[in-house]
Amino acid sequence: HDKENYPEEIKMEEVYFYKVYPPQGFGIQRVFTEERDIDELFLIEDNSLLTIKRGYHPVVAAPGYQIYYLWVLAGERREQIFYDAPEHKWIRYMERVIKELK
Repeated sequence: HDKENYPEEIKMEEVYFYKVYPPQGFGIQRVFTEERDIDELFLIEDNSLLTIKRGYHPVVAAPGYQIYYLWVLAGERREQIFYDAPEHKWIRYMERVIKELK
């Protein structure tokens, strides 16, 4: 949600609040841009809070743990449009394929 390019993408900022189960667990959030002017890793622990102004931001849980996150979007439009990193876009397609196989 880095730029206003409706209907493909809309500019939004995000706030994430994380719960980890069991609470001693952890995860990692990567925030990066296509240009790689941002490419950072953040340690996610129970009750962590992270603000994301721009960039792609996948999150993973350490093996054996689960991560729940509550996220809030802020922007001019009240609409959600997903815009995936081009090199990882295939994953969203595969999610649909796997659901159809069930």
